[in-house]
Amino acid sequence: GNNVKVIVQLIKASEESHAWADEYNRNWNDVFSVQSEVAQTIASELKAKLTPEEKQLIEKIPTTDLAAYDSYLNGWSYLRKNNIDDLKTALKYFERAIDKDPKFTLAYVGISLTWRWLQQLGDVQSGEAAPKAMAAVMSAIELDSTSAEAQCQLAVLKLFEMWDWKGAESGFKKTIALNPNYADAYKAYASTLIYTGRKEEAMEQIDIALKLDPLNPLIKVNYGLDLIYVNKYDKALIVLQEILRMNPSNQTAISNIPLAYHLLGKYKEGFESWKLYYNTSYKDFVHVFDKGFAMGGYTDALNLEADNLVAQSKTAYFLPTEIAILYACAGNKKRALDMLESAYDVRDPNLVALRQPIYDCLRNEPRFQDLCRKMNLPYE
Repeated sequence: GNNVKVIVQLIKASEESHAWADEYNRNWNDVFSVQSEVAQTIASELKAKLTPEEKQLIEKIPTTDLAAYDSYLNGWSYLRKNNIDDLKTALKYFERAIDKDPKFTLAYVGISLTWRWLQQLGDVQSGEAAPKAMAAVMSAIELDSTSAEAQCQLAVLKLFEMWDWKGAESGFKKTIALNPNYADAYKAYASTLIYTGRKEEAMEQIDIALKLDPLNPLIKVNYGLDLIYVNKYDKALIVLQEILRMNPSNQTAISNIPLAYHLLGKYKEGFESWKLYYNTSYKDFVHVFDKGFAMGGYTDALNLEADNLVAQSKTAYFLPTEIAILYACAGNKKRALDMLESAYDVRDPNLVALRQPIYDCLRNEPRFQDLCRKMNLPYE
């Protein structure tokens, strides 16, 4: 029935010795109370002093509707897979959670997250996704302005949708003040710092995120991207490939492995990775990598594929930054700059990554520098 037994054991890992154990027989409807009781008991056994704020966070009940909570957890299980099909499934679960509990703050945050990722992965345009993402997060904040998750997502939207670097940084600092143990806030704060050229500070923040939640695939994939920014391409490749072993459909990992290979000068492996990414993530588009390679090797393959995607983009949406990267890797500076300027016009969220090393070949171009100035980004 609704009866549940929870057995908790605390082990001192360094000695592999038993430290403490207890058993809880409860009704499933008290699941949040059990979580709170277990957390506070363990803290007491460890002689950790909880601040009033920490105690309040532990005792906070996200929803009184367990069916809504179940839908929310299902939503997150799909969200973490980080590909378009699973994101659409996640959105349905988050919406189902709202149907069951219209005051469920975290479910609104999940909806906002999902719309932003669908936009960032190129499934929907900014004009459609951004207003829905913002409306959902504002609903969350209206319900609970002290929610670290909601404040963090608002800061994320300031970063990716508004290109408001100072507002985003302030938002992440506010989030961390609300919940110093919320790993996602450090991850997103690291992204803000890396995009604006503060590399050392960024790596400090992503390290904190990894320590707080080391097995989180979303944090690990961001770590892989940050390593590319600091020119540690071999290490980035190891991290991104590790993610794919856990989740072969992680679109962010698949899309950045070709960049790591390219920056390492491993063009053979890069070529195969480009093909895998586009054939996996853009099944509805025709791809011409092999034709281009037969014509003139790696560079011609990327250039022809970019031309091909530009032609198809007249009837179907495709992120301009995706095409810009292909042109940049092919050494086609003019066409790469054309696509980056197009990305600015359509508010492509991935334009925040304008400082990534893949664009180093463009850094001395006046058009590139003008674009950086328009976005208030340093271009050196």
